[in-house]
Amino acid sequence: FMLGGFLAWQLAWTLGVRTLDASSTGAVVGAVALMLVTAPLACAALNVATDRVIYRPLRSAPKLTVIVSAIGVSFVFMNVGSLWLGTSPVKFPDLVPDANLVTAAGVRFTWKDLMVVGVTVPTMVALTLFVKFTPLDKAMRATAQNPTAAKLMGINVDRVIAVTFAIGGSLAGVAA
Repeated sequence: FMLGGFLAWQLAWTLGVRTLDASSTGAVVGAVALMLVTAPLACAALNVATDRVIYRPLRSAPKLTVIVSAIGVSFVFMNVGSLWLGTSPVKFPDLVPDANLVTAAGVRFTWKDLMVVGVTVPTMVALTLFVKFTPLDKAMRATAQNPTAAKLMGINVDRVIAVTFAIGGSLAGVAA
């Protein structure tokens, strides 16, 4: 999530989109669209690579080994983030206006809130449909319950786990 947020910030900065006031609406919409595509793909790729390099070799290792390696991976990612943007707070560009859309007293619903709902609802609907109505759905459930039995039933457990890591990474990228 953090590295996805840093990537989104870097894209906005590289595209020259720093504030809503100084940028054209087309540039802001293009930057946000690019962020919504690039960050999920990058986070999914990073998650799959982490699974392949770190976790896959440890699948048959004791659980404590996997926990310790997860802590180590988190330290590596934090240090990558520190090297990327430093340790000083970085303000994300204000790309969406903060104006209230509702005129009712005491109710605050801004463009940012609308954007969160507009991105989250389709993402969750797509995830729900994927998890309930694809063949991978049953393979994921079988792998979660008993990887050995899933393997005996012909399920490629490593592929299922890699797809799960990719989904988790892409959701973190969308959130970023």
